[in-house]
Amino acid sequence: MENGSHKKYKIRRKIVGILLGTCMFFAFILGGCYMVFMHAVGKLNYVPDSGEIQMNLDYVEEKNYEPVMVLDDNGKIEELQPASEEKVAEIKQNIWNNIQNGSEKKSREDVTNILLIGVDKRDDSFPGNSDSMILVSANRTKKTVTMISFLRDLYVGIEGRDTYKLNAAHAIGGAPLLLKVMEDNFRIDIDYYVSVDFKGFEEVIDILGGVPMEITQEEQEAANKYIRDMNVDAGLEVNTEILNSYGSVVLTGKQALGFSRIRSLAGADFQRSNRQRRVLSAVLETVRSASFLDITAVANQVAQYVTYNIPSDVFMKLLTEVPDFLSYQWISERIPYDDMYEHYNIGGQGMLVPNWQETVSQLQSRLYD
Repeated sequence: MENGSHKKYKIRRKIVGILLGTCMFFAFILGGCYMVFMHAVGKLNYVPDSGEIQMNLDYVEEKNYEPVMVLDDNGKIEELQPASEEKVAEIKQNIWNNIQNGSEKKSREDVTNILLIGVDKRDDSFPGNSDSMILVSANRTKKTVTMISFLRDLYVGIEGRDTYKLNAAHAIGGAPLLLKVMEDNFRIDIDYYVSVDFKGFEEVIDILGGVPMEITQEEQEAANKYIRDMNVDAGLEVNTEILNSYGSVVLTGKQALGFSRIRSLAGADFQRSNRQRRVLSAVLETVRSASFLDITAVANQVAQYVTYNIPSDVFMKLLTEVPDFLSYQWISERIPYDDMYEHYNIGGQGMLVPNWQETVSQLQSRLYD
């Protein structure tokens, strides 16, 4: 009887030992993965909010000495004549009235707004213009993720300065000023930003093995023009990585960047922002099926090109919510909204001037109602 009990004890001890060993093994693996991932994340450029915005007081907006061309109601290209001084004064007054006396700025605890900024930074002499501005808004109650492109030619006010194109805000004061300007003009709360320059954008896509995309022959030819320009700037052979076909293709990082920058075709900046959202959606879909090692490789490789202001505890919480976000309904839009803006030639620049009351009302409703 004692021998039987002793054998059962030894068997139970072996089973417990095996289970403990297995648990320790998986804990070691998971712990190692966590350490590797956090090491990669730690390389990203975290910039805590200081409350102060450093402005480039020497910034002068580039002047355009070529005619401002737009599409008329019949789809034909026409020259946009300069707005009168009276009209420009009226437009500016409407901008400042909206900032100072417009709708109350809205926010909600169950909504997180993160601004993704693609920066055209050719050197370190200034922060660079924001070539792409996409607000990603996660509404946990409605279970929606809304991606809204803000076109760079939107005419906005920068308090303490003047009225400019929206993309100039980043050149004047970097991401902190861009967030403030967007909050002031569009009356929403933007929680955080993630900024990536063009080189980082290319490398993310290359590490993920490219992104699938449907492109037209016109888009192929237009993208190749940008790709050739990038090759010349980089001292590469002019036809390096050009697109050799259209239809269903898998874009490399450079090809995706060239595709995202197209603005010479019909729809100009409006379709350009749509292409940028399509590329971002394709990247997110690719990340959804990427391995842990691939995602870690992305974080390691592009860390030097990424700047963000998300605190580490919030960052980790958002990471745990990613699977939920990916299961939400995804909505794609852009501002200015159709029939809620006018196109003006102001100082030789084509400016998109929103109807501020209607635009703010629709944006707040989309994000919060």
